[in-house]
Amino acid sequence: MSRKIHYAWIILIGTWLAFLGVGLIRFIYPYVVPTMESTLNLSHTVMATVISCFFWADTIMRIVWGTLSDRIGTRKTTMAGLLLLSIGFFIMSLGNTVPILGIGFAVCGMGAASLFIFPSPILSRWFGQTKRSTAIGIATTASLIVMIVGGFIVPSILVKNSYNIIWRTEAFITLAILVIISLILYDSPADKRLTPYGASQEELDAIKQGPKEKGSIWGKQSIMRVLGNWSFYQIAGAYFLYGVAYTGVLTFLSSYLQQIGWQAAEAGRFISITGIAGLIAVVVWGAVGDHMAKRFVFAIGLLSLSIGIVLIAFAGKIMAAAVLGVILFGGGGSAPVVMISAIQADYFPKNSIGTSFGICAACFSLASAISPIVGGTLADATGTLLSSLIMGICAGFLGAIVIASLKEPRKVKSDQTQNI
Repeated sequence: MSRKIHYAWIILIGTWLAFLGVGLIRFIYPYVVPTMESTLNLSHTVMATVISCFFWADTIMRIVWGTLSDRIGTRKTTMAGLLLLSIGFFIMSLGNTVPILGIGFAVCGMGAASLFIFPSPILSRWFGQTKRSTAIGIATTASLIVMIVGGFIVPSILVKNSYNIIWRTEAFITLAILVIISLILYDSPADKRLTPYGASQEELDAIKQGPKEKGSIWGKQSIMRVLGNWSFYQIAGAYFLYGVAYTGVLTFLSSYLQQIGWQAAEAGRFISITGIAGLIAVVVWGAVGDHMAKRFVFAIGLLSLSIGIVLIAFAGKIMAAAVLGVILFGGGGSAPVVMISAIQADYFPKNSIGTSFGICAACFSLASAISPIVGGTLADATGTLLSSLIMGICAGFLGAIVIASLKEPRKVKSDQTQNI
């Protein structure tokens, strides 16, 4: 007689699909940037300012979605996020001017913020502590698959078509995901009369003992609990620096490769290698994070990312060095994404995970809004995008030092495992 599959795996599938929405905006626009710049005759600085509309909205809304997810549930916030993302794509598909594109990017940022936060709180409820990093690692592969597929498809489409068709297609994909999510998603195992998959007896006891926190939907107590924890500032600071290193470089990576002599389609396929490396590495980082201090895994990832940028920046068209560089960039860059989600449960109570992750993620978005503008301005001033890569190298190495110096987390206690 076969054993029934735990519904946590259905939740993981739904989480994977929802996180696909993050990839549709975050890992597709770098392929489209060169075409948008040439079509609209935009400088690097102006293009970066348009893209920053996404990250400014994302920064604010991650805090809002984080607190809301702790109070009204991740199902509602995720569906709202998918709807906003789809609307944003439709606006972008109509964009022939900077203001319209800016609005479209901003609406997408509002929606994507919800989806980025989504895996941490829901998988922390559905999976026990020893399974959580692996589950989150699997969920985040969705956006990397978008990067891989996009690297082969998007540049080819843009050879004969306007960039508008890319955004219109993604709007319909997002709506389809919304329909699926509405049918299969549940906020917690209790909704299905289940317990978290792989939960220890200590965690199961904590579920019985831990009442749900009361309070306003803005989670004032959760926010104060997070801000009163010194570890938060190191985690958020490291994630900010990761945002500078990763987004500041990825935004202009295709443009930089074309600047040094690569063809557009060739550069797209080359960047897709970062997605392949990340896809493999994200599962590895998740498994390693279940057996090794998550702060050290985070630091190792940032070191790998930084070394990869060094190789990309100075390899030119030396194929072996460049390929190694993008592998290290993509593989290392996936570690902080997995660890920032998994590390929340080690340092913050379960009923504050959405809040803590929302604020930490807002720091990443803030860095992602600022770094392309700074990198673009440096590039326009120096005449080369190499300056934006050097900025990313410095931020990556500094971030590794910050997160590695984080103190050992306390062991999980009953009052810290409420609301799983």
